[in-house]
Amino acid sequence: RLYEVFFAGCIPVLLSDEIGLPFDDFLDWTTFSIKWPMAEVSAALVQHLEDLLTNQRPLVERMHANVVKHRCWFDYNSDDPSCSPY
Repeated sequence: RLYEVFFAGCIPVLLSDEIGLPFDDFLDWTTFSIKWPMAEVSAALVQHLEDLLTNQRPLVERMHANVVKHRCWFDYNSDDPSCSPY
């Protein structure tokens, strides 16, 4: 599902505590995704996301720019040399 999230232009909200993220040796996921503990999924998550949009708009804009920058890592047809571990 990450592929769809990236190409929809969305910031991923990761709710899996044990997820192994692709390319984590090359990408700093904290710069373009939000990780939230599964045990704490509640209205607090919605509040946190609303707070980001309302009070931390520059952070959200930077995260979105990083989504756009890094989504080529998930495009198997990308010929961008900065989007490959090789």
